Amino acid sequence: MKRITILLLAAFAALAGTTLASCDHFAELNENPNQITYGNVTPSKLLQDVLYSGHWTVFYRSWRINGQLMQYNIQTNGMELTANYDVRATESATLWQNLYRWAAGANHIAVISEAQGDANMQAIGLTLKVYLSESITAIFGDIPYSEAFQWTELVSHPKYDDQEAVYTRMLEELEKANSLYNTSKTLDYPERDLLYQGDISRWKKFTNSLRMRLLMRCSKCRMEKLDPASEMQKMVSDPETYPLFSANSDGAIFRYTGINPNYNGFGPTTSTDPMSTNMRLGATFVNKMMASGDPRISFMAKANNGEYIGLEAGQTNDYIALVAPTACTFNANLSTDTAPSTLMNYAELLFIEAEAVFRGLINGGKTAKELYDAAVTASVRQWMGNESWQPGVFLQEPSTAAFNGTLERILDQKYLATFLCGYEAWCDYRRTGLPVMQTGPAHVNKDAQGKVVLPTRLRYPLITQTSNGENWRKAVSLLETGKDDMLSRVWFARGTNY
Repeated sequence: MKRITILLLAAFAALAGTTLASCDHFAELNENPNQITYGNVTPSKLLQDVLYSGHWTVFYRSWRINGQLMQYNIQTNGMELTANYDVRATESATLWQNLYRWAAGANHIAVISEAQGDANMQAIGLTLKVYLSESITAIFGDIPYSEAFQWTELVSHPKYDDQEAVYTRMLEELEKANSLYNTSKTLDYPERDLLYQGDISRWKKFTNSLRMRLLMRCSKCRMEKLDPASEMQKMVSDPETYPLFSANSDGAIFRYTGINPNYNGFGPTTSTDPMSTNMRLGATFVNKMMASGDPRISFMAKANNGEYIGLEAGQTNDYIALVAPTACTFNANLSTDTAPSTLMNYAELLFIEAEAVFRGLINGGKTAKELYDAAVTASVRQWMGNESWQPGVFLQEPSTAAFNGTLERILDQKYLATFLCGYEAWCDYRRTGLPVMQTGPAHVNKDAQGKVVLPTRLRYPLITQTSNGENWRKAVSLLETGKDDMLSRVWFARGTNY
């Protein structure tokens, strides 16, 4: 029986575009009698590391990248210029390697679970593989996927799959995961499940809600093997087969205990408010909440001398030096050991359904307004920790939070509800152009006509050029500009269907 270490597995697939340095060295490790025997590991014992570290990669890097691109927060020390659309190459490299590493771990869970006949862990492994891998393709575009995790076959130069193929396969994997769950059973080691503590019924809801997210991502694109609108309609019409989030308690949210290793990645607390170190909240974000008197603002932000002032995007260092001392910061409670961290919340699902009804993609039995109101209410209740909160005049005219019959209002409120939730706001912006983002004199990503363009993707990391150059060149040649830049639209942003 082949023997292989978990670390070796992670190293292989983590580098999904890199070359194996030495097959002889692999063979030596492959027969090391001191390592874990492939197939003999209990899959649920591997879940804790993949869940915790995989999501931390998404959470922390999205705080740095999605947060600044989407004007939630602005760096103030002048050392990093992501908010000005000047993204460091190290951001791409770290994301690529760590996301692939933990996606490989999730894939390994699925593979050994199938071999051992553990259907629930196989479904969880597939779900986490898709959750992590989808971030990679959403960030970069075409990526290695069908060959990315073939470590036993020693695939050293995986091809780049086009995004339609990647999303098609991911949607198929989530469909399969849904069919595998047996909610009458629990996990062998439920304490290793930091998300749902072994509650399979909630895992199944997360799998299907995540599938709705991906279907909305693809909803403007024509796909050869499936129709996103028809798939969404199928799911909302059959809740027994496709259960979805139905309450905030269903959301895929880490609720940390603060006891090692189950603590928020910004802890254990060693400093005061580490999220706000050299960071201030952005005016685009703050102003939307201030305009409506949004009750979430005091839970998301910390006032500065009693005022909520955000930094304008794309400004010079002189402006930042002048305004930053008066700008508000993240609420310090977001940096504690026990601060929750979100993979996907109930409000996001409701906004997806509201948009789908508004655009005529589905008929869910409720109006877009009803779903919108429910989504905003769910988000406020989640942030306030108060399930009895009632919106009252907050969702009534003339409040700027009240539904006004436009897609812009739906996406504005979804933007607020997906604060600190991966790359959702950036994906929505590239797909819809909403919400409207500010531009400023210091923004540097410009097209051939000199127009500022909010980055459409991140550049592939340098390691992909040096270790898988032929496939990298093919992928770049298919980009709109033919260059590895931040101007070429990803596939799901090009669709014109519906």
